[in-house]
Amino acid sequence: MLVLNKILAVYIGPAGYAVVGQLQNIITTLTAVASAGVGTGVTKYTAEYGDDRQRQLIVWRTAGFTGGVGTLLIAIIVIIFHEQLAAYLLHDEKYGSVFIWISVCLLLFVFNTLLLSILNGTKDIRSFVIANIANSLIALAVTGMLAWRFGLTGALIALSINQSVACIATILICGKLEWFSLKNLFGRPDRDTVAKLSHYTAMAVVTSVVGPIALMMIRQIMIDGVGATAAGYWDAVNRISSIFLMLITTPLSVYYLPRLAEIKDVSDIKKEIWAGLKLLVPVTVAGALLIYFTKKIWIEILFSKNFLPLIDILVYQLCGDVMRTIAWMFSFYLLSKSLTRQFIIIEILINITYVAFSYFLIESIGAKGVTIAYFINNFLYLVILVPCVLKSLGAARNDNE
Repeated sequence: MLVLNKILAVYIGPAGYAVVGQLQNIITTLTAVASAGVGTGVTKYTAEYGDDRQRQLIVWRTAGFTGGVGTLLIAIIVIIFHEQLAAYLLHDEKYGSVFIWISVCLLLFVFNTLLLSILNGTKDIRSFVIANIANSLIALAVTGMLAWRFGLTGALIALSINQSVACIATILICGKLEWFSLKNLFGRPDRDTVAKLSHYTAMAVVTSVVGPIALMMIRQIMIDGVGATAAGYWDAVNRISSIFLMLITTPLSVYYLPRLAEIKDVSDIKKEIWAGLKLLVPVTVAGALLIYFTKKIWIEILFSKNFLPLIDILVYQLCGDVMRTIAWMFSFYLLSKSLTRQFIIIEILINITYVAFSYFLIESIGAKGVTIAYFINNFLYLVILVPCVLKSLGAARNDNE
């Protein structure tokens, strides 16, 4: 990802970053809707049914069926409206072919998500890590080559296809495992399993639709208020956050989600959350301080000297990242226990406030306002989540007694 950042910075520049960020949000949304957002649910129930392969297979086949049907419907809609989507979302009809590529490759995007979720749920960490490394290297090769050859258009096409190419690597890795077979991944859906997965469908779709839409709205507010170049700086800052948070929060998805899903005792859940906080908070704070005090070096390494103006907006983003890491520890509890209503209400509320804070702060103080809004919003996210989780744990303890 570090190398890919550098390639994109050199060949598309700050303004192009805004377009790339827009397309990434679009792909996230389409993939979540097409797959019915079952990735998290598959991880949770695969881990929960760890000693019952037959129940795992029912989950996998149901997820494969719903993902296949959803992908077909979304692909047809995107193909029909590809020019309108390009004009409205990317502000240029010439990028209509990008949406055709997305439609063609969408099934492999979804299948890749399903396989990675199964690897995570079975706690096959070795295969999971190898698959993710392979996915990243393929994304680097495809995006780097096309961006170098065709500039911004090439980068957009690469984003539209790289996960489908990466899926081939994931299939080769999973093909060596005893559970891998198409008949284990696609079949008649089970009604009870559909009902169970629907909780995660609702939560994942909200996260993967509301969040990217909020980012697209904020990006448009920035373009209208302070220009496309400033919006590109903001997307570059988000890219730094993504890389930083990926290093910090990967244990949450790889370890804590399956772990919290299988723990039943309330005191054990509290111990697990507290152990995670003691590990992640100091590491996050130390990482944020390191990035801040070496920010000029990092910006020139990751991007180019053209991106140095983002120094002015970086500090509040890093403070927001610290708040977000702590909040995610509690958010993953809601995910692991299928607390759908609370999760959805909080996610929708927090994205609405993010857009609102960004609008008013960008209007009043310019580009810096968007990262101040990010910090304030993540602090609010934490303030809302903690009482919600404590209340749920208290209710669970009373039920057990």
